[in-house]
Amino acid sequence: MLTPGTTITAKIRVERNGFDDRIAFEVTNLPHGIIVDDIGLSGVLVREKEFERPIVLRAEPWVADQDRTFQATAQVEGNQVTLPLVIKVRRNPQPGPNLVPEN
Repeated sequence: MLTPGTTITAKIRVERNGFDDRIAFEVTNLPHGIIVDDIGLSGVLVREKEFERPIVLRAEPWVADQDRTFQATAQVEGNQVTLPLVIKVRRNPQPGPNLVPEN
C-alpha cells in the first residue's frame, strides 16, 4: 500500500535462463502522479549477471485513493512482461501487503 506523499520499495526479479546481458525495463500503467524514482540515466536496469533490482515508487501528495494494475516490460528481444501487479493507494492505509499479484 502506498500513501500519497510517500515512497515504497519493490523488486524486479529475473530468471536469466542463460541470458547474461543487462536487461532494461519499462514500468507502465502506473497511476497519474506515481513514478519510478531514483532510476538514474539508464532507467530501470538489471545489470549483467544480476538477478534483481530494487525500485522505488513515489506518489505525489495529491494522488487519489485507488487500486491500479501495472507491469514492467523487458526491453530486450521478446519483450517479456511481468505478471500484473496491483498498487493500492490509500490516504489512511490499512495493514497488509504493498503489492499484490492479480489473480
